Amino acid sequence: MTEDQRDAPRPHVVLLASPGVGHLIPLAELARRLVDHHGAAATLVTFADLDAPYSRSAVLSLLPSFIATATLSVVSLDDLPADARVETVLFELVQHSLPYLRDLLRSMSVDALVPDFFCFTALSVAA
Repeated sequence: MTEDQRDAPRPHVVLLASPGVGHLIPLAELARRLVDHHGAAATLVTFADLDAPYSRSAVLSLLPSFIATATLSVVSLDDLPADARVETVLFELVQHSLPYLRDLLRSMSVDALVPDFFCFTALSVAA
């Protein structure tokens, strides 16, 4: 790597993982590879809701220190019926969290947003 490459600003990629360790682990690995292999800066964003805290915190504690993390604020899902399907709850959680994601993205310089499948509606805030 040349000195100019070291001094050049790194692209910042924000990765948004829906609740569940099965979604978090692959995006954590992608974040690590973006940093290791492409020189990007990475921030992994998670939701405070619907996940056993020990699962999320255990995975996040294993991340290298060069990957930043952020957790979106808790949102109320009281407007959903008690028997709502888990897919509905996940999609609504993402939808209710978009204002917090928008605020987070505005607070940093972001070059790319990579949401997982359940977070596709978050692409609307990327614009």
